Amino acid sequence: MRIKLMILLLTIAFIFAGTRVYDIEPYKNVNAWSPYMGFIGQTFVATCDSFVWAEIFIGARCRHPEGWYYAEISEYPIGDWVVRGRNIATAKYEYARIIFTERNLNVKVKKGRTYFLKITHSNGDSINFYYDPNENIDLKVLKIKI
Repeated sequence: MRIKLMILLLTIAFIFAGTRVYDIEPYKNVNAWSPYMGFIGQTFVATCDSFVWAEIFIGARCRHPEGWYYAEISEYPIGDWVVRGRNIATAKYEYARIIFTERNLNVKVKKGRTYFLKITHSNGDSINFYYDPNENIDLKVLKIKI
């Protein structure tokens, strides 16, 4: 019975396996608002061949919580979009997970290539995000799962 249970658990683990490509934890209590009608973004190097979701730590609820957070990953510096997704913008002091539901079938993810994750709000609202002032990058809290 134990062997069957162990085999079942290992099978489930393999089916739902994923790798975190990029992960930065919130830095103390340093947060900011993106410009109104702007976006926040982050470049990263892919260590995988597909993207499933992205998460961003939202510090404060935006002015239009009935709207959506949109995420798009594209080739960097100038390239086609790879995946897109959205999530309702109700997050407050928590991670907002944006599942990529649209895939550009004409673009393949390549390991070692640089990509750009862009987060926007459907109403052009600014987005509250946490960052590390010691880093020279825009979006400081990002998780991408393959």
